[in-house]
Amino acid sequence: PRPELSWFVNNEPIKNNYPFLMEQDMDGLCTLTVDRVHSIGSAVYQCQAVNTAGKATSIVELTIDKKMTKKKSQTGMTAPKFLQQVVPEVEGNKSTFRCKISGAPKPIVEWSVNGEEVINDDTFTIVDDTVDN
Repeated sequence: PRPELSWFVNNEPIKNNYPFLMEQDMDGLCTLTVDRVHSIGSAVYQCQAVNTAGKATSIVELTIDKKMTKKKSQTGMTAPKFLQQVVPEVEGNKSTFRCKISGAPKPIVEWSVNGEEVINDDTFTIVDDTVDN
């Protein structure tokens, strides 16, 4: 069955009202849009999907450099923006996590599992889909 979604920021439940907008399309793409994210600052965002078959959780840490946010209008820089939120896919023993982001200069994306940085090796493959503004 279609899962019920819950969003959290710093482990606190998010309600679907300003500055947050939560959306889910018929294909299962779930989006959390945060207006004026720099006013919230750096935070850990979590999406949790639950149905009768189980539970899946996706966590992303967003770091906001307030100095860069103030400079962007003067330098043409733009803060990183998620064009597609982290989308987990599980097939057998394989899990794939996808997201798309944009920003100028090109953002550096880091992945971690249980607090340990993920690197390209026999276990993990990282593909860069970053789009420059």
